[in-house]
Amino acid sequence: DTPDVCTEWLDNFFYFPNSNSCLIICPDGYFGNNLTNNCEVCSNECQTCEFSNNNCLSCKSDLFYMNPDFGFNFESVC
Repeated sequence: DTPDVCTEWLDNFFYFPNSNSCLIICPDGYFGNNLTNNCEVCSNECQTCEFSNNNCLSCKSDLFYMNPDFGFNFESVC
């Protein structure tokens, strides 16, 4: 399977090579990249992320979550 197989037959699915499968939601530690249709790895600091590897939804242990209130940095980092 390849990412194309996931989107050729199934809308809004992401290819997860670890299990060679198409998923609606990528597992913790990965995010669904809408450009590549792949589940891609979050940054080392993120337990979970979305939209990009640095946009953390939750942090790995011993790290704190910082979400900017305003400005041009829309990514949440740990």
